[in-house]
Amino acid sequence: MSYYVIDGIPVFLTWARYYQLRGEIIGRFEIADDCFFGVQGRNTEESTVLTSAIKELLTNKKNINEKHFYLDWVSFHLEDVEASDNIWELLYDYSVFTRNCGIRSIRDAQTFVRGKDPNTYGYSMGRLIAVDIYAQKSKLARKLFGQKRLGTLMIDSDKVTKIQGTLDDFIMVYDGKDMRFADVIELDESLIEEAY
Repeated sequence: MSYYVIDGIPVFLTWARYYQLRGEIIGRFEIADDCFFGVQGRNTEESTVLTSAIKELLTNKKNINEKHFYLDWVSFHLEDVEASDNIWELLYDYSVFTRNCGIRSIRDAQTFVRGKDPNTYGYSMGRLIAVDIYAQKSKLARKLFGQKRLGTLMIDSDKVTKIQGTLDDFIMVYDGKDMRFADVIELDESLIEEAY
């Protein structure tokens, strides 16, 4: 998944909203299911059709009723399992949109889990997340001098209980603490590790 910008407004698609759009698109276009989940990759013809179809549907929803578009598609309020299941994609999209941070999935011996088949093991993708927080710089300074990492915030997605806001300004409740991700990332600095 990725975010979409509709008339200058960034739209993050939660999994529920993505599936809603998927249902609307499948009825109108010849797109295979594996394209919706990135199996075919971003450079296929179907992927281009899918991206265009999603943008067209979101633009139509905005043109029909801008207030409902903002409430139903731009803003989000996720709690419990829905919040923890969407946090990886949200942080990734936020990092790409704002360039305030970078994210990595952490997979080590502690996250090595038994799969459905008791004889197989795997890593739980996107459950432990390292958020590398960058110093605030202008776009020109970022291009010239690169990003300076201030520290790393480690997030266990199972401890995310609530996410509310928009892609460019949201509050995440993590392990009972509020963190704000906007133009500047606001959080308890004791949560930031020097390096990981």
